[in-house]
Amino acid sequence: TYSLERDIRISTNQEVFKFDKCFDEKSTQKSIFEYIIPALQSFQNGINCTLFCYGQTGAGKTYTINGGWDFKSRGLIPRILEYLETTVVNKNENTSLEFSYGIINTGLLQATMI
Repeated sequence: TYSLERDIRISTNQEVFKFDKCFDEKSTQKSIFEYIIPALQSFQNGINCTLFCYGQTGAGKTYTINGGWDFKSRGLIPRILEYLETTVVNKNENTSLEFSYGIINTGLLQATMI
């Protein structure tokens, strides 16, 4: 991972993109999940949250979200649901949780639009 001591920016001719955090190939599923726990706590306090994964094809976005087949390599979705179940749902029988998940594959969209 890269330090947040300075902004992480990527510039093109027209746009400047600012990132809160970048994870490299040495990052673990657990370390990425631990980074987003403050966002989950904000969610529990009524603040809408969005988790946005961006990267080059093959960089591991889908793997980070879904995870692998074994328990240790489970991705963000199973970890988030487990966290919310143990911190919200189990504490109040009258609590319900709605979860949505979407993937946009721009390469597929471009091929479809031709």
